[in-house]
Amino acid sequence: MTISESSIQIAFVEWIRQHPKADLENFRYHSIPNGGYRNIRTAVKLKAEGVEEGVPDLFFAAGRHGFNGLYIEMKKPGGRLSKEQKEYIRGLMANNFKVVVCDNVLQASTVIRDYYGYQEDLK
Repeated sequence: MTISESSIQIAFVEWIRQHPKADLENFRYHSIPNGGYRNIRTAVKLKAEGVEEGVPDLFFAAGRHGFNGLYIEMKKPGGRLSKEQKEYIRGLMANNFKVVVCDNVLQASTVIRDYYGYQEDLK
């Protein structure tokens, strides 16, 4: 079975949904579905609506540790950032957002635990 970025992200979002966030007032996050195949009509419409190349996959809308928010870019193991992703991430970091590239659920869940101050065991 081939591991895809999508399958890792789905498993990570499932981890988020399974963990209580009662201690995190107004915990908010969303995915940014920029990738994937689209027909030309849909691609043109999305571009007109503001879709930009290079935007990381997930955004966590909470300022913590001096950052304005957290972005996570999911990659499959051994995956590399595109030129557009590197440029976009540099811009986010210059605007005081934390950006982390993760290639597995444990790594991404550890980022969330550290960013939000979770004390629970992640196993």
